[in-house]
Amino acid sequence: MTKRVLMFSHGITAVTGFANQLWLQSRALVEEGYEVYVLHRDYRGEPIVFPRGCDVATMGGRALDGITLLPVGREQWGQDVFPYYISKFRPDYVHTLGDIWCHQQIPEIQSKTRGDFKWLAHYVFDTENVVGFWHNSIRNTDIAIVPSKNSYDMLKHSKHDNVKYIPHGINVNVFKPAIYEEKMEIRKQLKIPEKVFVILMVAHNQYRKMVNRLVDAFEIFHKNNRDSLMVLHCLPKDVTGWDLPQIISDKGLGGSIIFTDKAGKGIGDIHVKEEVMRKLYCMADVHALSTGGEGFGIPLVEAMACGIPNVTTHYTTGEEFLAEKKEDGQIVNDRGMLIPYVDLEEHHTGGFWAKIDRAKMAEAFQYLKNNPDEAKQMGMKARKFAVENYDMNKVKEQWKRLYNNFDDIVEEFRDIVHRKVEEQDIKLIRVA
Repeated sequence: MTKRVLMFSHGITAVTGFANQLWLQSRALVEEGYEVYVLHRDYRGEPIVFPRGCDVATMGGRALDGITLLPVGREQWGQDVFPYYISKFRPDYVHTLGDIWCHQQIPEIQSKTRGDFKWLAHYVFDTENVVGFWHNSIRNTDIAIVPSKNSYDMLKHSKHDNVKYIPHGINVNVFKPAIYEEKMEIRKQLKIPEKVFVILMVAHNQYRKMVNRLVDAFEIFHKNNRDSLMVLHCLPKDVTGWDLPQIISDKGLGGSIIFTDKAGKGIGDIHVKEEVMRKLYCMADVHALSTGGEGFGIPLVEAMACGIPNVTTHYTTGEEFLAEKKEDGQIVNDRGMLIPYVDLEEHHTGGFWAKIDRAKMAEAFQYLKNNPDEAKQMGMKARKFAVENYDMNKVKEQWKRLYNNFDDIVEEFRDIVHRKVEEQDIKLIRVA
């Protein structure tokens, strides 16, 4: 009997990190013969059925055959429509991908709806600490998947046994290095001078990315490097981030920090093709991310696959991407440069975000500019590491193996994990 999977994250037709991964995971399931339903967070209308082998089942070049797209209701995370879809389609598995606070309704639905579905929660953690209610969220899943080794080690250290690690995947056949002549041709198309040292950032302009600190680091670097340019691929102004044009203007950096014309909400809402994104990485000398913390960090890995060294915060996933740890515990910047942080700041969910050392980040830019041969070696090592570990085809095989052994894994976990569904009624609590 064909098994059914109901999936939910960002809209699968978008080009966000979550949407890309949900598509990768859904393709793995379709290829293994599962019946796949995808609740589309941004779609409102009639369900769309794409039969297997359907020639026209593509959106933006992304194959959707074998998938049924379901509309979301009025609630962002599907609280109002999930029970209906569970009752109608009776899935064997529910597969969610997102931040840990987005799907708190699933355990209650699981306990009250008809049918006994198993829940796979694919979580990302952009901190190095576990907040109180997150423990119950992990316990209430049948399987929790995390895409970073940092998160896996953190949860195992917190005595969570129902956790597995599967990284995110990227298309390493698209994201690949450019030879010098191609790089210069791309710069010519973008009207960027050949000899300019270019620092690129690809990210959402949200508080966690702390783009203001990146601008500060560039200001320090630019004082002695007037032949440098920063390119930002993000929304210049964002209610969740910074008024970057104002900051740039106040620092007198107008003309030295520029934005791409794809100024949508990050890269997702305007569907920038991967081939276009690859050109953006390849025209740069460095990709920089002053992040407070990453659950994975797809732009970092895309830059790696393009042979571009990263400069980023030594927090969360940076170390597993860019560094080698020697037997004596020493960290060696092997595939990019890790920058220490000067402080940790608690954010509203209870996790901690790191504040990168701006002066050290500027020093890293200077080092890579002064040592282009070493920078190139870092980029080539980064490319090799990305292909070995984050190739989407290899990641897809990991998802196939997981689902084909899902029930056995869950039974193993249930022997060692105490599942507890928190009551939803309001109650008063006293803080000790």
